[in-house]
Amino acid sequence: MDISSVSDPLRVELNKELHGRPAISLGAPARVSHFAYLSGEDGGRADRKHLQALCDRYGMTRPPAVGRHYMADFGPFFLKWERHTEFTTYTVAVRSGKDVPFTIAAVEAMPRDWVESIPGRMLVALNIELVDANDQTAKEACFTPFWHKDVAGSKVAGGRTSVWSDFRIHDDSFMRLAILADDLSEGRAGRLVQRLVEIFTYSHMALMALPEARAVMAQSSEIEKRLEQTVSEMSHTKAGSEAEHHLDTLLGLAARTEHQVAQSSFRFSAAKAYHSLVERRFEEMRESRIPGSQRLSNFLDRHLAPAMRTCEAAAKRLNDLALRVDRAAGLLRTQVDLDSQRQNKALLMSMNQRAQLQLRLQETVEGLSVVAISYYTIGIISSGFKAAKAAGYPVDAGLFTGLSIPIVMLGAFLLVRRIRKSVMKVSVEA
Repeated sequence: MDISSVSDPLRVELNKELHGRPAISLGAPARVSHFAYLSGEDGGRADRKHLQALCDRYGMTRPPAVGRHYMADFGPFFLKWERHTEFTTYTVAVRSGKDVPFTIAAVEAMPRDWVESIPGRMLVALNIELVDANDQTAKEACFTPFWHKDVAGSKVAGGRTSVWSDFRIHDDSFMRLAILADDLSEGRAGRLVQRLVEIFTYSHMALMALPEARAVMAQSSEIEKRLEQTVSEMSHTKAGSEAEHHLDTLLGLAARTEHQVAQSSFRFSAAKAYHSLVERRFEEMRESRIPGSQRLSNFLDRHLAPAMRTCEAAAKRLNDLALRVDRAAGLLRTQVDLDSQRQNKALLMSMNQRAQLQLRLQETVEGLSVVAISYYTIGIISSGFKAAKAAGYPVDAGLFTGLSIPIVMLGAFLLVRRIRKSVMKVSVEA
C-alpha cells in the first residue's frame, strides 16, 4: 500500500524536526568547546557556506542547503552545528588524554584558519572538561581554576555527577565548565552537555536585551519629561497656532515612542523566550544542592532574573508611555475640535445675521422697486390719457390716471414677486 501520495508536504520536514538536534555521545574523559556566533536572521546562508567549506576540506558529506542542524565525526574532532533564528552554535568534542584540564581546548583540533573566519560575532565561548569523578588527579586538576568564592556547583543525574563553573571569561577568552561524572553513560553525558551549553548560550542571548532595556529607559525618561511639559502647557493653550504646535510636538513624541516599541519589541520578546528555555533546562537536569556551594541555577537566577525584570519594566514603561502620548494627543485634538466647532458656530450665526439683513434690504429694495415701477408706469398712462383728451376724446385724464394707480401698483408688486421666485428657484437648482 502506497500512502505517500496523500501525505502533507510538511510531513517529512516536521518528522525530521522531531529527530533534529540530537546530543553528542560523550564518554569521560572528554573535552568540549562550544561557540555561539551572532549572525542575524539573514546569516544562515553564510554560516552554511562556511560549514560546507569545512566538509569539503575533510571529504565529508555536505549539510542540506536549508538544514538547521548538522552533526558528523571528522576524525580528529566531532562537530555539531546548529542554526537558530539569529545565531549559530558550534560544539566541538574530542577525547582527552593525560593533559591537564583546561590547558588544551577541543577547538584546537580544528583548522585554525577556518575557526578564525567563522562568520558573525562571537557571543559565547565555553570550554568543558568531562572527567571521571573517580580519577582523583583529574578531579583536583579540574578544580584548580575554580578556587575562589564565586564558583557555583550542582549535583545532577541523580546526584552522582557534579557540575562546576564560575561563569567567568578567563585569560584564554573562554568560560570554563567542569563535569565530574560518576558512572554516567555516553548518551546521558551527551544530553547533559547539551543542556549545559544551551543554558550558557540562552542566558547570554537573554542578557542581550539588557543594554536595549537601559537605552529604552533613558529615552523613555526624556520623552516623559517632554510629554509632561507639553501637557502642562496644554492647560493654558487657546485655539490657533499654539495648539497646532503642541499637536505637532505630541505627534513627534508618538512617532519616537512607536519607533522604540518597534525597535525593542523583538529583543524583549526573544529575551523572555530565552529565559524560559534556561529555566526549562535546569528543570530537566534535576539539579540538587552541593553543601557549601551555591547551585548553578541560583547563581544565574541571581543575575539573570533582575535583568529580565528590567527588560519587562522597560517594555511596560514604553507601552504605557505610548498610551499616555496617545491620550494627550486625543485630548488636544478634542480641544482643537471644540474650538473649531465654536468658531464654526459663531461664523454660522454671523452668516445668518448677514442673510437676514440682506433679506430685509432685498424686501426694502423690492418695495422701492414697486414704487418706482408704479411711478413711471402711471406717468406713462397719464401721458396717454392726456394725449387722448387733446385728440378730442372724451377722457378725464386725472380721473382715469387716479383709477389706474392701484391696478398698476398691484401689477408691479406681482411682477417683482414673480421675478424673485424665479431667481430663487434657479439658485436652489444650482
